[in-house]
Order: sequence, then structure tokens, then C-alpha cells
Amino acid sequence: MKNKILFILATIFALQIEAAPYFSAQRTEQPIPMIRQILRKVPTINKVRQEFGLEPVISLGIGQPHIPMNNRVIENLISTLEDYLKLPPEEQAAFTGYTLSAGTEKTRNSIRDLFNASYPKVSFEAEEVMVANGAAGAMSNALHSFVEQGTKVAAIAPYFGAYQNQIDVCQGSLIPCVRKPGDSPAQALKNNLDETIKVFIWNDPNNPLGNKATREELEDVATVLRKYPNLIIIHDEVYRDLIHARKEPALLDIAPDLLDRSIVIRSISKDIAGAPGLRAGMAATKMVAKTPSGMEKPVIELMANYQLQDIASISIITQELLCLAIHDYLSGYSDEWSNHAIEEYTNNAKKLSEGLEKIGLKIYSKANSAFYVCVDCSNLIGKKIPDRVDFPGLHTRIGSDTIRDDIDIAYYLLWSVGVATVPLQGFGLDPNEATGLRLSCAVTEKQIDEALKRIELALEKLF
Repeated sequence: MKNKILFILATIFALQIEAAPYFSAQRTEQPIPMIRQILRKVPTINKVRQEFGLEPVISLGIGQPHIPMNNRVIENLISTLEDYLKLPPEEQAAFTGYTLSAGTEKTRNSIRDLFNASYPKVSFEAEEVMVANGAAGAMSNALHSFVEQGTKVAAIAPYFGAYQNQIDVCQGSLIPCVRKPGDSPAQALKNNLDETIKVFIWNDPNNPLGNKATREELEDVATVLRKYPNLIIIHDEVYRDLIHARKEPALLDIAPDLLDRSIVIRSISKDIAGAPGLRAGMAATKMVAKTPSGMEKPVIELMANYQLQDIASISIITQELLCLAIHDYLSGYSDEWSNHAIEEYTNNAKKLSEGLEKIGLKIYSKANSAFYVCVDCSNLIGKKIPDRVDFPGLHTRIGSDTIRDDIDIAYYLLWSVGVATVPLQGFGLDPNEATGLRLSCAVTEKQIDEALKRIELALEKLF
């Protein structure tokens, strides 16, 4: 009977395939990033928790600021729009019309001012910067400008999981420079870089680790990079100003000689406005590259041209918000907001780290920037999952009655006690070696306290 049912199901599936003669492009089947896989489960699990009379999931999974964006920026936007309503009709139409793909003159001037203030040892012109659809859009523009079939791109692992999909879409290959316990970033590069690698992504402050490279580490990284003069460097610095101590420099502060082969990416999502939904990314580069036709062009022009072919341009409202946020940031008007954000994330990281250590988990490295903590859960591998913590038949929901890897740990915490975290497999580590979780500190202190209680309960139930 079982074989007959399987045969019927296979026949139905085959008929469905025959009835759908259209085939999508390969890029539509890119794997969903681990962060999103976890988040997509939350509504389902919340529904089940509600049926059991349990509190909702506490999400420590996504880097979503819990502090509202600087209200002064919104107030200034309202004022700008009120001024817009006073304009003659033809000027109103011009204001809301198409913009150049790289951004309006006002936008590019604002971005130039921000980058020049942030990196005092280098200098950019307005023609060397652009606005993008978030930092992810800026990264996509940069990668599509240089990466094609077979191009090798390196990044120090663990790295932000989206890099893999973006490089896959370009048909390139991502080479993980795995930073083993005790290794410095420079050592990870020495062990993995070679002349065949075209692009290197330097993510600092680091997501998922939540830490910032020290001056000494930056000097060592620069020394390694100088040995590969043809290597393009993409500086992913979206957490640049969420450094808790606000003392450590950027790579270009240490090694301004790397500027002529660097692309720098920032956003206002985390450290300047705290609103990732604005999708206000920025890129700056002085690079010039030779195109396949043999012409030499500024790389920012190539990136803007790719953006033009892809999404045309960025919303004028987003650009206005970007300009207003940068103005307040550079003028010091947002200091109170940013100081409050940094203080809260610093305290949250400390509280979460200390709490996790108290319940027997080891912190990968001290968080001193951004709002993440990474924890080593290797001591949980091999432990048995109970049949019930809050739900009966719990181990069947996980797919195993034994903890096999960090994915099992993440799903165990999510299903059993309603705490969302992200396994480090989602950040470029070998599935056979990844035994950790990334936890976001961008939640309230009360939520951290409750999450720690729930995690402790879940760990106590393992045997």
C-alpha cells in the first residue's frame, strides 16, 4: 500500500511538471540566508505558543535596532515636505522626478562630506561617491562591477551570510579565510590568500562577531594586503560608528596607501539614523578600471551604471532623509541619540555575555562594537533533546532526538523556549565545525533578562 501511495504521488508530481513548461532562472533558487530561515519560522511558532498559552518568541536573531530613529531627522523631513508644498507646480514635479542613478548633487555632496569626515587621512570628491539601496545594494553594485563566472572573492569567516548569495548570483566563488581559535585576522589571510583571488571583503566592525579590529590587527592586515597589489578591497563598514569605546581606527586610517584599490561601503541604517528600512546605503571609491571594451572608467561610474540597469535609482525621499541624517550627524545634533544607542548596546552586550557565561556557554570574543554576541555551544553537541519542554513531541519538531550541530541548537531554543538566534553555519563556517550562535543585543534589557531565563531552562532540560 505504501509503495502504491508513493507511486501515485510521484505520478501527480510528474503531471504537474508537464503542466508547467516554464523554467525560472537559476538565480531564483539561491538558498535563503540562515537569518531569514529562522525568522520565517517565528510566526508559525508564535501561533503554536499562543495555543499553549505561552509568551511570544523573543527575537535575538536579526540586527534590527530597537531604539527608534532620531526623531529630529523625521521632523526635518516633515519641514522639507512642507516647504515642498509651497513650491510652484513645475518645481514640485522636478523635486519628485527621476534622479541620476548615483544620486542627486545634494545627496552626493552629503555622502562626500560624511566619508571625508569619517576617514580624515583620505579624501573623496562628490563624483567618487554614490547612494544605493542600502549597504546590500552598494555591495551588489561593487560585486557586479568586478565579479563574473569563476572570479574568486575572499572574506574572513565568520562573515555576513549575504555575501555568499551575492557572489553566487555573479557566478563567482567565495573563498572563506577561516579564522581559527587564536588566529588574528592577518593570520587567516596569510593562510588563504593567493594571486588567483581578485576581490577581498573586509568587514569591520564584524558581523556576526560584534567586535572591532584593534590598531595592531589593522596594521597586520594591511601588511598582508600590500603583498597582493592587484587585490581589490571592499571595506564593509556599516557598523563604523557603533564602536563602544569609539577609539579604534578604520583600515584606511592605518593604511591610506590602499585607497587606490578600495571601495568603501556605509549606510545610515545602524549607526547614523538607526533605521534599516530606509534602505539608504552609500559607496565611495577613487578606483579606475578598464572595461571589456578597453576603455578606462571610474569604478563609481561602473557601479552607478549597474544600479541603473538593475533598479534605476533610489527614492528621492530616501535621499532627502539621508542628507538630513548626515547633516545632523556631522553637525553634532544627533550626538545625544547616538550616545544613547551606543550606551544601550554596550550595556546589552555586557549583560548578555555575562548571562550566557553564567549558564555555561563560552563567548567567542568580547563584543566591543555593533550589537551582536557570538557564543560557543560545542558543549551541547551530542546531548539528548527531551520529548517535551513546552511542547509535547519536541524532538520530532527538531528532526532529531540528539543535538547534532548549531542548527539543531538554534531550532531547539526556538521551539522549546521561544528564543530566536542564528547558527554560525549561516556565516560561512564549515557545518562540521560550526557549533555556535549569534545573538543580537538590539532588544530591551527586560527582553535580555527573559531570554536568558528561557535559555537556561532549555539547557537544563538537555541530558
